[in-house]
Amino acid sequence: MMETPNLGWQFYKNLYKTQDSNFSFDFLKQNPESKEEKVKKEQILKANATVLKERSQEFFDKKLEEYKPDSFFKNEAATNSFELTTTYPGLLCGVGYSHGISSEADFKAGFYFDHTTGLPIVPGSSVKGVLRSAFPGYVGKEEDKKPSKEELKERYDFFRWLVVQTNLKISDPELKLPSFENDEDIDDLEAFIFEGEDADGNQISYYKRDRFFDAYPKESLAHNGCFLKNDYITPHINREKPEMSPFSNPTPLQFLKILPKVKFCFQFQLVEGGGLKANQKKLLFKEILCFTGIGAKTNVGYGQFEEGFAEVADSESQPSVKTHKTEATPYNGKIKVGEPFEAIVIDQSKKRVRSIIHSNEIELDMAGNCPENGAIALVKINSVNAKGVILQVGFVKQL
Repeated sequence: MMETPNLGWQFYKNLYKTQDSNFSFDFLKQNPESKEEKVKKEQILKANATVLKERSQEFFDKKLEEYKPDSFFKNEAATNSFELTTTYPGLLCGVGYSHGISSEADFKAGFYFDHTTGLPIVPGSSVKGVLRSAFPGYVGKEEDKKPSKEELKERYDFFRWLVVQTNLKISDPELKLPSFENDEDIDDLEAFIFEGEDADGNQISYYKRDRFFDAYPKESLAHNGCFLKNDYITPHINREKPEMSPFSNPTPLQFLKILPKVKFCFQFQLVEGGGLKANQKKLLFKEILCFTGIGAKTNVGYGQFEEGFAEVADSESQPSVKTHKTEATPYNGKIKVGEPFEAIVIDQSKKRVRSIIHSNEIELDMAGNCPENGAIALVKINSVNAKGVILQVGFVKQL
């Protein structure tokens, strides 16, 4: 029996409890016209904000170890698993759920919690969806439209690139993934993993298919063991005069997130099939998740994972690894999320790197591990603004 509070219940129910508190929904019944009514509504909103701030603190003070997540989420049916750690600024999952009232102190986006334990998790269906998004057949599934030949070619080439990146991290020759030179081989793998079909299109028994289980927060490696925190987006929106939006004051919108340096356990029941062994699929899945991220707002850096965080918060940098490259190769490719290029580390403590992009020398913030100053790293574009300016990159590996 759990002695810790159910955070899902707290987030969606107890946060708005009116009993024995100054919290009130009376303002929802009013359409204030007189000065007295407007003053009363402002007083109610102010009191509500005070209560919400106090209640929100309960999320930020909870330590992950108190919930003993392994005892609830470690799945005995899982034959393959791996652990990845969240990077800055954290992880969002379930923001599409309805949440929020007329109070600046409330969370304005939803969040996904396990119904029983109240812990934030990533559903197995979401993990499966993210992994499938890396395969060519994913294009057009939601919109039910046929992709162009150019789009399909890019998707197949992208998948092969992921295979190459996976193989670069594998030392055991027997675990190296095949090159997948034929598009049909990639289609067969996708059909086996996600549709449960063999190469002839026959359905495979559910118990002989690849299965995806919920990913759960296993351990907080920093923040004194806490794992949740608030964050804000500040859109500049002028609804009366949209053309003035860039010059309007920002509107802070608070939301809940999982902090960086929280270790997640991803679990699967993987079988040999589709051209890959079970362990090969696990390594490919890990590469996809580290590259694409998971959850909401991945285009601005949320939902990114990496391996190898130290188990101690604020630990000193690990011994540096000698590199064989001394200069970063200039990048002349497309400016879009996910594109890789080389950069040189100029400030390890602040995770700042410098690169030459389209003949312009620029400095960028980097998420993830950061090698020593002067080291050359392969990075990928995490976020780009509407003008095609790179806002943040993510660490891939040291060169």
